[in-house]
Amino acid sequence: MYIKKFLKLFIALIFQISINLINKDKLTKQSSLQKKMGQIFAKNQVYQKTYYDRLKQFKNTNYSVHTTLRLEFKRLSDQDVSNLALALSHCINLNDLNLSITCAKINKKSQNEILQALKNCKKIESLRIKLDQTGAKFNSDVISEEEIRKNFLKVQILLIYYTCVQFKTEATKSLGNRMTESTNILKLFMAVRPIDNEDFIYLGTQLVKYSNPKYIRLTLCEHKVDDQSHKAFACELAQIQHLLFLRIEIEYEANSKVPSKKDYIRKNKRLVQLNVCFTGQYRYL
Repeated sequence: MYIKKFLKLFIALIFQISINLINKDKLTKQSSLQKKMGQIFAKNQVYQKTYYDRLKQFKNTNYSVHTTLRLEFKRLSDQDVSNLALALSHCINLNDLNLSITCAKINKKSQNEILQALKNCKKIESLRIKLDQTGAKFNSDVISEEEIRKNFLKVQILLIYYTCVQFKTEATKSLGNRMTESTNILKLFMAVRPIDNEDFIYLGTQLVKYSNPKYIRLTLCEHKVDDQSHKAFACELAQIQHLLFLRIEIEYEANSKVPSKKDYIRKNKRLVQLNVCFTGQYRYL
């Protein structure tokens, strides 16, 4: 009698242990599956919250979660830019912004709305802005570096890309107004078109006012500058104390005379890396 009871209890215990083991295995597999799904979802979520090429899609996101954004928009109207500015003003945790607006013609007021909006992004350290406008060329109807540096003194990486604008007169002369305040900029990227002797020399005198950049990359398009201006520009860059890496890309029109690289090499011997590239329909000197 006791043996029968013992056997029943033993069988019940074995059965319960088996059930527990099966349940534990199910939970383990379920947890592993949830983890994998979570990783996949997280990856998709990061991608969705990083790159946008449609304004409507970006406007429907949770702005406060963005830390890195790559925005590439085409054919925006002034009203579209105003809507974009409003959205960016709520991205208070943004650290890295790469903004490209191409095939558009937007006025100075709309451009300034972008800058005003980005004032709320107090954590931003890397800022890249590209404006590729269609239509007539402007004299100073473009965001100037002075305006950007004035509002973003904490920026360490700065890229400004102008196309179809005149880098002259007011736009050129406003460059140096606040350069001495940009003590945090470590990398500077700049692309401008067109540029002549006067602009080129002035640009050199203003670049010297940067105190800490270690890396400078300049892309100069539709470039019409003589040898003397290049020598003066090379002398100015040689005065940037902490500069280690310098890359200058110069695009010339067909049949233009290409200056010698010797001036840049001779004046900047302390650089770790120096690249001076000339592109266009001509032969290298």
